[in-house]
Amino acid sequence: MRGNKISGKLPTSLMKLTRLSILQLSNNDLVGNIPIFFGKFTSLTILNLRSNNFDGNIPRELCYLINMQILDLSHNNLSGNIPRCFSNYSYLSGFEKNTMGGYFLYNDVGGLRSFDVSDSLVMKGREDTYRTILILLNLLDLLSNNLVGQIPSGLMSLHELRSLNLSRNNLIGRIPDSIGDMKAIESFDMSVNNLSGELPMSLSRLNFLCSFNVSYNNFTGRIPVSTQLQSLNKNNLSNLSSSWLLST
Repeated sequence: MRGNKISGKLPTSLMKLTRLSILQLSNNDLVGNIPIFFGKFTSLTILNLRSNNFDGNIPRELCYLINMQILDLSHNNLSGNIPRCFSNYSYLSGFEKNTMGGYFLYNDVGGLRSFDVSDSLVMKGREDTYRTILILLNLLDLLSNNLVGQIPSGLMSLHELRSLNLSRNNLIGRIPDSIGDMKAIESFDMSVNNLSGELPMSLSRLNFLCSFNVSYNNFTGRIPVSTQLQSLNKNNLSNLSSSWLLST
């Protein structure tokens, strides 16, 4: 139902869809809190609520969705802290095998069923529609909300996450030192927050990093040295040097 003009709150009748695997409601005019009954959708792998008017806290019940691979709550009015329990996501942590492909496959009473699926997502700073490589994205996007507090260190245990976007919120504190454990991360955006301190030296261990933006924060100190960071294009490096108080 993405890309319509659906308005109002989500009806409680949705809670009956306990075997739901994909829920795409992005780019509508939905309001109210994200329902806590979403926690009953334990088969959910994609939840995209991007570009609506949801408000309130991110419910902890979303942490029950251990098979989550793509969670996009960006461009809403969500507030409060980022739930620490996002570290419960078994697939994104590397504890579960992949269940997705260009088609979504799962065992049903009648055997194997397949669904042709696509989604419009922001990866590496640009929005595209993905279909055949949707399996590769593994995305957590909380861009442009009103989230506060520190970045939970548990997020760094999502070792299979490929894109993390926490930009345009009101986050404070440091980037956790364990960021270097996110071996699969390719796109990393924490720009336009109130983060501070020095950048973790463990950033130098992110060998697949190709989009990196921490501009418009209050960072100090040196840029960690690594082949991957030094190979970023001039625009990325310009963003870094214009926003940090750096000594090189």
